[in-house]
Amino acid sequence: MKKPLNFSTHRQVITTLQIGDHRDIGSKGHYLQVRGYKNGKLYKHFIYRYTSPSNGKRRKFTLGVASQKPKDGGISLWEAREKLLMARKLVRDGIDPIDNKAAKKQSDTKAKRLTFEYVANEYIEVTKHSWKSKKHLSQWINTLSTYAYPVIGDLPVRDITLKHIEKILKPIWFTKHETANRLQARLQRVLDRSLVLGYRTDGINPAKYDGQFEHILKKIKKTPKHQATIPLQQAQDFYVALTAEETQARVATEMLLLTVTRARELCEMQWRQVNLSEALWVIPASRYKTGLEIHVPLTKRAMEIITNQKGKSQIFVFPSETDALKPISKETPRNVIQKRLKGYEKATAHGLRVMFAAWGMESEGVDFSIVDMCLGHAQAKIRNAYFRKDIVDKRRALLERWSEFLKGKKTL
Repeated sequence: MKKPLNFSTHRQVITTLQIGDHRDIGSKGHYLQVRGYKNGKLYKHFIYRYTSPSNGKRRKFTLGVASQKPKDGGISLWEAREKLLMARKLVRDGIDPIDNKAAKKQSDTKAKRLTFEYVANEYIEVTKHSWKSKKHLSQWINTLSTYAYPVIGDLPVRDITLKHIEKILKPIWFTKHETANRLQARLQRVLDRSLVLGYRTDGINPAKYDGQFEHILKKIKKTPKHQATIPLQQAQDFYVALTAEETQARVATEMLLLTVTRARELCEMQWRQVNLSEALWVIPASRYKTGLEIHVPLTKRAMEIITNQKGKSQIFVFPSETDALKPISKETPRNVIQKRLKGYEKATAHGLRVMFAAWGMESEGVDFSIVDMCLGHAQAKIRNAYFRKDIVDKRRALLERWSEFLKGKKTL
């Protein structure tokens, strides 16, 4: 076997044809490894021989393929020596270069798998159980699928920049600002998860509005839209028109007016929530907007309505006319008001609650905190009193007075 050669220039690297490991006399531990294969072609690699700080064994770390001609994808002797310095530093720091390369490759492979769509699906899966509505889930999926995934869906979250976020949001920022605003918040939450779990290691969330995206596009100030209501002076005429016919849709709308709850809770009212002996409707926290369990006292007329609904469904008080296992649509009260009652085309179901609040403010001797409780607006300082029997009785009395007012039996 021929004795290995020494080299110090890249020209020598190119001209060396002898098989073996040849020492770089300018760098300790640095060698040119020359190997031949059956096809007769020589393969040359720069290698670093070192003692592993992990197990004390001698190892060879490949620095790169030696370049034989310009632009062939290989590295020069000078570049090899630069890589050698970095490898030596790892060894001095107690890190094995081969193990470090393997760990980095594994990390890179995982990072490529951690695309925005993958992390977004992770976020949705762990969060959806806390959302109150299936509609909320579909909104998340639809907005991300429509606007975000085409741009960054297949992109690793670590590679997402402010430019990507701008590309997603800018086209709809002025034409669909509310959608864009919600989408920005969703992008921010997904990328927040990426930071917390270490999928992004730069500590930056490019979708964050404050301090980041605010420098690209400014939020548009939204003029609040007040839902149309029925003037209090027309309340009794409205009630007469509403109760002129006794269809299920109208009766459900009357019940909404008497209980001053929200349309969704009323339309999805279940028999198991009704305590007939105590004339009380208990809305579970999971079904109420504020996340609190709500006790709704039922007036005499409300109890009449519920009694008349018996036998129509074993589950829902106001079942769908085509399927007793489903409730009526939450849009039913709005449709009744706008399409069945002449002169109220612009009024909304929520406007009934506003009308009740106006009545409470203008009526003599009414404690507005009780009005707030009836509307489910109980503040933290009075929530502890919410379930007390005397408070329930006060709410029942107020709702009974409201019922009498609507029938025209009492004035303000």
